[in-house]
Amino acid sequence: MHTIKCLELFKAVAEHKSFSRVAAANNISPSAVTRAIQELETELGVRLFHRTTRKLSVTDVGMSVYNRAVSLLDNYSEIKGISEACAGTMSGTVRVAIQRLLGFDSLSLTLDQYMRSHDNVTVSVDFFDAGDDPLASGADIAISLQSEVRDVYIARQIDSLGMSLFGGKRFLAESHALFPSDLLPQERMSPGGSSWDLIARGSERHLVLPCNSRFRSASPQAIASAAVQGFGVALLSSAIANPHVKAGELFPVFEAWRSLPVPVSISYRSRQFVPERVRSLIAYISDTMGLRHRSDLSLSVRNLIQSAQIENADEVLQPRELETCSP
Repeated sequence: MHTIKCLELFKAVAEHKSFSRVAAANNISPSAVTRAIQELETELGVRLFHRTTRKLSVTDVGMSVYNRAVSLLDNYSEIKGISEACAGTMSGTVRVAIQRLLGFDSLSLTLDQYMRSHDNVTVSVDFFDAGDDPLASGADIAISLQSEVRDVYIARQIDSLGMSLFGGKRFLAESHALFPSDLLPQERMSPGGSSWDLIARGSERHLVLPCNSRFRSASPQAIASAAVQGFGVALLSSAIANPHVKAGELFPVFEAWRSLPVPVSISYRSRQFVPERVRSLIAYISDTMGLRHRSDLSLSVRNLIQSAQIENADEVLQPRELETCSP
């Protein structure tokens, strides 16, 4: 049992001279009170009570412990009250860790909108690599592609990440590849050097292609810059590629192919230990990005239905065209 709880029970027993009465007041069994007192006596190395079948009294050393326990517990209650008051205020710093592969652009607008409506909250952003545990290193919130987290954390999906292929001017000028599989392994790039896991839009065609570029980095921004310089074709999220696309440095290539969507999750400690400012930002990110995810999902479903309708229309029209063309 926690030492503070043991001290609380010891103080109560010393005041009421009864194990059973303290047990009833705390909704626990008398044996649990006895174990708490024994644990405290073992930890302190002294006997706190004289026990007989008729009488329970505090020892001399027990009385000294009692006097100090009263002061300690009063101070602890004051500290707890201050902590609870601070936890309930909407001010202070929230530490947000983002997996490097995701970049910052996907979250920048959400954080900007949150800070505009919460003047007293500061958001500190850092980045981490796959396999790291930013929450254990002091972060309040982690945004990552990790859907499974330690038991002491909570994780839920807020978005999904799909990536497309992009090449620079040099690639467009020099390459004659018609399909991703036409590229040499050293011409394929991805953050961390992971293989391209691609599906064709509107079909079940699936490609897994290794990446063996001489330029490697876990940073998606660095991979995007390498693609701009002509090192090869990069598999990137739109958030990473868009600034270069707008600048005329990168261009979508092999547009019929894209990566399989990967869940994006927000993770944090149990709500019991989360201050109000952190809970507020968790809710805001979840609601904002979750709404966008549901909107994107609905659009994807509509596009898929439209693609299916077009394919079905082609299947219906094709025999008629053949019949018309036959002699």
